[in-house]
Amino acid sequence: IWKIDNSYSGAVKSLVVKDNVLHAFPNLTTVFKGKFLTAQDNTLMIDGEVAATFSSEITCLTVSDTVCWVGTKSDYYFRWDGNSATQYGIDGPTFSSANALTVDKTGSLWVIPKGELLQDDLWWKGFQQFNGTSWSVYNTITDPSMGGMPGEPTSKALAVSNDGSIWIGTAGAHLKQYNPAAKAWSQYCTYSQGGSGGLFSRGANCLTTWAETDA
Repeated sequence: IWKIDNSYSGAVKSLVVKDNVLHAFPNLTTVFKGKFLTAQDNTLMIDGEVAATFSSEITCLTVSDTVCWVGTKSDYYFRWDGNSATQYGIDGPTFSSANALTVDKTGSLWVIPKGELLQDDLWWKGFQQFNGTSWSVYNTITDPSMGGMPGEPTSKALAVSNDGSIWIGTAGAHLKQYNPAAKAWSQYCTYSQGGSGGLFSRGANCLTTWAETDA
């Protein structure tokens, strides 16, 4: 059971656990090498001191062991070790901004890209994985079993469970799960409007209803 730090009472953007204490922050914040790492515009701060500066706004952070992955608004992604940053472009998918990043149990980076709400702007309709060498794209064309894609480019919920599964909450297309061991997608539908109380059930087709699961 965590203790709760009640010292901050404003709008919350990040919840971070450090030393068994749950902390709330108004900015993007994570724990990196035992210290709080916070993003302010295009700058990373550690204990109030500038740790690194990037050329565009930082949009997401995720930490894997001694490496911090930094997603930016206009300059793709960076692998930052606390001293130097290495920029990564996209070999295949064409996008420069991300809604969410996470690192799975194998060390692969997962990305939910960020797009504009345009009918012909279709590149964001999928999820990307980088294994350190190459990129993979997952969408309804490559993997129909994952179900439909959201109608808006704002999905931002991305997490890894203890069994290594990737969970993606979408902006309108319910909840999706990827099982790396089986290399298989599943979708979980919620039919709260039908009286289920918001409970999820594994389904073959969730497209008959709309449900946002990325809050």
